[in-house]
Amino acid sequence: MFCIMFVMPTLAVCENLAGSNSRSFAMSTHLTLGELFAASVAERGEHSFVVASAESVSYSDFAERAARVAGGLSAHGVEPGDRVAVMLPNSLEWLECFFAAAHLGAVAVPINPTYKYDEVDRILADSEAVVLVTDTEHAAMAEGLFEERLTVRRVFLTGGSDIDSLDCFDQLRDSPKAPRVEAAADTPLSLTYTSGTSGNPRGVLLSSSNYAYAAQTVAGTVGLHTDDRLMCALPFCHVASQVLGPLGALAAGATLLVPGAQPLQKLVRAVESSQATALAAVPNFFERLTRAEGLDDADLDGLRLAVATGAPISPEAHSAFEDRFELPLITSYGLTEACGVSTINVDGPDGRRLGSVGRPLSGQELQVVDDDDLQRRTGAAGELVLRGPNVMLGYLDEDAATADALRSGWLHTGDIGFVDDDGFVHLVGRKKELIVRGGDHVYPREVEDVLRRHPAVAEAAVIGVADQAQGEEVAAFIVVEPGHTLSAGEAISFCRDHLANYKCPGIVEFRDALPMTPTGRVRKAFLAQIYVS
Repeated sequence: MFCIMFVMPTLAVCENLAGSNSRSFAMSTHLTLGELFAASVAERGEHSFVVASAESVSYSDFAERAARVAGGLSAHGVEPGDRVAVMLPNSLEWLECFFAAAHLGAVAVPINPTYKYDEVDRILADSEAVVLVTDTEHAAMAEGLFEERLTVRRVFLTGGSDIDSLDCFDQLRDSPKAPRVEAAADTPLSLTYTSGTSGNPRGVLLSSSNYAYAAQTVAGTVGLHTDDRLMCALPFCHVASQVLGPLGALAAGATLLVPGAQPLQKLVRAVESSQATALAAVPNFFERLTRAEGLDDADLDGLRLAVATGAPISPEAHSAFEDRFELPLITSYGLTEACGVSTINVDGPDGRRLGSVGRPLSGQELQVVDDDDLQRRTGAAGELVLRGPNVMLGYLDEDAATADALRSGWLHTGDIGFVDDDGFVHLVGRKKELIVRGGDHVYPREVEDVLRRHPAVAEAAVIGVADQAQGEEVAAFIVVEPGHTLSAGEAISFCRDHLANYKCPGIVEFRDALPMTPTGRVRKAFLAQIYVS
């Protein structure tokens, strides 16, 4: 196979992107997260690293806390390579567990705290985690899991425990400090399970150097300052949230603000009162913020950065946010298998491109290939493949799936997109979501983007459903804006004004809400199951 490598032009992280208050990054693809953490503590010691639940913790004090939690885990038998499951909401305790695992050379297994018993049990079984840390809200579930899942030797509850078989997290915090294990760059640091929008989650192994590279590169590219106060409203159980939130703040020497789960209005007030200068959230948050009433007096002048990740955002919603708040919105694209972030649409000397997901990070290579893995021409759609220091080690215990995903050194994302003449990447849809209707190819995102332009449409999702005559039919599921009305015929007619007839939905159904992942992506596999049933 003859394939020309296409390396995107990007701004080097070592350049002074963020002004006089940016840190100087000595970029190395062999740097570990532990080394990055130690360097940040040495340089920023007494500076506030994290503010959570009205408690401010300096870099030095946080390092002490993480070392003590690591000591407690070690005292309970956790060794390098062991897996430590963390099922907590965004909190100081979550951060302490993650960094404590890295301190020991253990592997953190973040679990979404909204998961139900069977989902958590499946992850504990697959990961063979030896410890589970969760909160009192999940005490009953944890007790059942501890009894059933024999690999789990200890369960620790934040907030205390009145269940004899479960331990209190404060025991870990009160332990003597453990010495830091000098882990190699390719040592697994996290085992993160994919969100499973198209099937059962897989365990993705990411290395210490994957994280260190991603944290430094992302912090430099978005332009975080040492005096920034970054509010992260993204769930820490997701890799992109870790990189854009706590690890990005760490790399920049900034302060991380952890707001906890709050309604939109309260979160906006928290941005004001905390004097946040940067905000990271899912695209849906910024879309709802743009439409929200009762926030005309909101003072967001202190914000200089807003970052959206986890799902696409339409150009119309993107522009509407910037017009209302006069604040540039940075968007990104990535996947768990590439440490969460691979491209960023950030303003630079040659501008940016609304509707695109930006350009690849420095050191990240991207190609667009056809079904035979041959490179496509500029502007032609195909599968996006990636290569670089952020690409995963592989899937846990799934050699065949790893080999299929990492072919010839390139990570096959399953995402369909194209690159324009200026090097900006544009997403079209998912390869597995492609609808073949009577031999014609329909990309759901193209139809969704058109539907969202209708003033009565709050949200839309398009999938392919089995059809006897055409093989597949285009089915649209629509959430109508409050105060508006819309019929199926009107939705189809609107699509016909903007799309070829074969791309227009043949089926339209209305829903009060769409099933979503915590990062704002529609759970299309679940939506298809609902439709079939």
